[in-house]
Amino acid sequence: SALLEAMQEKTVTVGRKTYKLSDFRGKEAVFEELLERTLSDWARVGRIDEHLPADGSIANAIAGMVRASLAYARSNPLVRSLYQFDPLVVRFLGSSAAVRRHADEGRARLIDAIERGVARGELRGDLEPGRVADVARMLIMALIDHLLNPEWLDATDDQFVATCLEVLFHGVAARDPGS
Repeated sequence: SALLEAMQEKTVTVGRKTYKLSDFRGKEAVFEELLERTLSDWARVGRIDEHLPADGSIANAIAGMVRASLAYARSNPLVRSLYQFDPLVVRFLGSSAAVRRHADEGRARLIDAIERGVARGELRGDLEPGRVADVARMLIMALIDHLLNPEWLDATDDQFVATCLEVLFHGVAARDPGS
């Protein structure tokens, strides 16, 4: 993997900063730092609030969040490793407090935004906000999975992503012509 190759070269670059392996206790500590920084960056670009102006649409913010998460996954090799089940990466995921913390924080922010959308009458009130948040997050994960393994679906196709979002927001049932 790219991570293993970088580790053999004795340096790892994250963003604009290069780390020396000698600065860490071992490759596990390097990986933990990389994972934490990657998750922090990904959480920042995929944060619902980053896409929601004060008077903006919650649905548009969710769409922005999905697109930003896809763009970040497309550009970050560690995210690709996470989704391609790189053994070095996967070994740390199940026990990573950072992974759980970022997932929980992102879900909580999304639920809050959905509840605001329900209160404003923009989103349906008959659905449980936590379940709606999980469906939106599931869409992101599925799109990223297909982004990295495009054998069956092409998640780089903006029209496909737009259709996914349209189905998420409006379903596939025909609309009443009077509405």
